[in-house]
Order: sequence, then C-alpha cells, then structure tokens
Amino acid sequence: MLRLVRLLAVATAVPRDCPSKHLRHDAVERPATFALDARLVDALRAPGVDLAWLGAVQGVRWQKVRPFACSFLAATTKGSLFVLVWNRTATDLAEIAGRDRVRVLRLPPSEDASALVQHARYRAYAHFLAANPDVKTLGVSDATDVVFQRDPFALARDPRHLVVSDESARYTVASEPSGGNRYWVRCLYGPPLRRAVGARRVSCSGATVGGRDAMRAYLETMASELAALLPPPVMRDMPRSIPFNFYRGFDQGVHNALLASAFALAYNVTRSDLLFTGNGQRLGSDYELRDGAVFVKGAAAAVVHQWNRMLDGGPAAARRRCR
Repeated sequence: MLRLVRLLAVATAVPRDCPSKHLRHDAVERPATFALDARLVDALRAPGVDLAWLGAVQGVRWQKVRPFACSFLAATTKGSLFVLVWNRTATDLAEIAGRDRVRVLRLPPSEDASALVQHARYRAYAHFLAANPDVKTLGVSDATDVVFQRDPFALARDPRHLVVSDESARYTVASEPSGGNRYWVRCLYGPPLRRAVGARRVSCSGATVGGRDAMRAYLETMASELAALLPPPVMRDMPRSIPFNFYRGFDQGVHNALLASAFALAYNVTRSDLLFTGNGQRLGSDYELRDGAVFVKGAAAAVVHQWNRMLDGGPAAARRRCR
C-alpha cells in the first residue's frame, strides 16, 4: 500500500500540460543542412586535437567540475577535455585552464547566456566538431556528475560507431518512476513514436561518445530538433508552468526518440554498460565496487555518470583531486 501511495504521488507530480502542443513532431529527422555560426566556430577551435571530451556548464564553481577534470587526467593519457562555458559562469572556473589537457572554452557573447545549458550545449558541441576537423572521436557529457575510470575513447570503434548509456533495466521510458521520460516523449512526439519509445529501456542523454561521423549526425540532429521543438519563446515560458526537473530534461526525450528512429539503423549504436549511469542501479546486482572502482559484469566502467545518485557514495574517482 505504501508503495502504491508513493507511485501515485509521483504520478500527480508529472505536469498535465506540454510546453507547446503545436510544435510536436511525428518523427526524428536529421537536418538536410545544419547552419553554422562563424563566430561560434572561431571560438571553439582547438588545433591538433584528435580525441576530445566535452562538458558544458553555466554559473558553477571550480569545485563542482573538479572530479570531472581530475578523474579524466588520471584515467587516460590520451586526448583532451574541454569545458564550454557561457559568459556568466563564475570566473574561478578558469583555474582549470592551466592544467595539462584540460581547457576552458568561453562561448562568445552572441550565444544566449540565459539559455538552458542542457539544451544549448548540443548546438555548441556540433560547432566544436565542425571547428576541429582533426577530431576523430568525440565524447560529450554532463560536467558536474561525471567521472572517468579508464580511457573513454576506446569505447568508440570506428567513425560510424555511437555509444550511449542506459539507466536501470528495472524500468522503461513508459514505466520510469518519476514520469519524466514518458512526459518528454509524449510532449515532443506523436503517438506512434511514443508507443515505440515507451517500451524501450531509458537511455540517458548525460553521456555519449562516438566516432566523428556518428557524433556529427547525432549532435546536429539533437540541436536542430531542440531548436524546432523548443524555440526561445517556449523556453522562456516553461518555468512559469513546468517544474525545473521536468523542463530541463527535454533533451533526453529527443535522445530516446532518436535512438528509436532511422538514425539507429544508419549508424552502429551500442548501449554500453561501460558508459555507466548510476541512477536506479543497485550495488551487488547491477554493479560492484572493487577498490573504489565501479565494475559492471566483471569490467571496470570507463565513465560513471550520476555518481552522486549512487547510494554507496559512488566511485573513488569522484573524490579525486588533480596532482
């Protein structure tokens, strides 16, 4: 009975209305062309980099990003990590700019500093890839709840390979306890795609890595879908009627719909436990902790996302400091 009461309480918390009923798409389609902004391309150039991992933040302090940066440096000797920041981000984040293979890239003032970073980051990531033709493998993720345990670039095998991260196998998009995932897909896409996506395991949009071709298609599609479905007027109105935990996650609705679309047939998509998302996972049955490292099915995870939602405190890498 108590569990039923809790489920009903969660269900009533899901917003009844969508932010914009007339913008809903019936399918996910890659844009025929993706418009590039020359100012943004120039701001994101990083010559000579062939392996890159990106995070994006706004208004956070260095301490929140430290596990992300320090664990990257400890986990791999390959590639570079970039933290993209909007112009109102705390200035002390520049502390990481002098560290080996970790750089801060400030977006130009022309980029809307009031934009929700969870959505705006895909446009910036797509521009980074366009600005850096030498990048062969690219990873993108949240920056404040992601740590690295070993080389993350090894997960992607070829230019058309995309690796995504699943949440707990105990629920699907339709049955996920918070109701957020089904809300995002319901609001953004029509009934046929909603039914197809609803039966699938939730893939988390907070960490993705792949070869150049797959990542270009993924990022351009994510950016264009979000721009079309949630234009600035809709985004400005959402905080008035939709709780933050619901309106911030619409990118995951696009992400899960994309994985159920023709995109997944055109590219080699792998749902990898080694790109591990901690939300809903249980110690012992879903993963192990060995000497402070997260292991899944006998192998150490390369990336641990949402380590701060793991009830055991998460991996030791989350408490790592840069040397």
